[in-house]
Amino acid sequence: MSLSGPNQLWQTDITWVWAGGRWYYLSFVVDVYTRQILAAHCGRDLSAASQIRCLARALASRKGEDLSGLIIHTDRGVQYTSSAYKDYLEDRELTHSMAHYAWQNAYCERVNRTIKEGYLKYYPTGSYASLCQAVAKAVRLYNRCKPHRGLPGRLSPDQFVKERSRGKHPDYHVDIWSELTSTKRLHVN
Repeated sequence: MSLSGPNQLWQTDITWVWAGGRWYYLSFVVDVYTRQILAAHCGRDLSAASQIRCLARALASRKGEDLSGLIIHTDRGVQYTSSAYKDYLEDRELTHSMAHYAWQNAYCERVNRTIKEGYLKYYPTGSYASLCQAVAKAVRLYNRCKPHRGLPGRLSPDQFVKERSRGKHPDYHVDIWSELTSTKRLHVN
């Protein structure tokens, strides 16, 4: 699959962080083409409802844009295989794609690591409220300032989107599931 623009493939995933004496669960939705984090959610549980909230935020952030043909790619966590999550996607005519292996959700896995290790460990997160503030700040900085080797000129996601809206980088595309990552080419036991 070759992506030629935004809103063709989004990835979402969950990670965990320790804050205020307990575990919380962070969810992110990433546009694979632009590398933008479209939505984040700090959850108190691992429910499908939390994942639906995060995806709803991402969809709301793209209100008025063409989302026909949009693929939502997840891992096979129980939240994403639940009837509630599947029904939510179906009601919005979104295609659900699911990874068999973690590396097939690499864009969102990388965001999880970057947000936790590159941002959150430097912010005060002693409570749920401070964690939510820290995540919001991290997402803003990630989108505005984080250079990406995979984007033209190592731009940040927001810089890339701005330049693209001005007609720059018309030939940029993202190839997904190359021969190196295809399970048809790898012999995984």
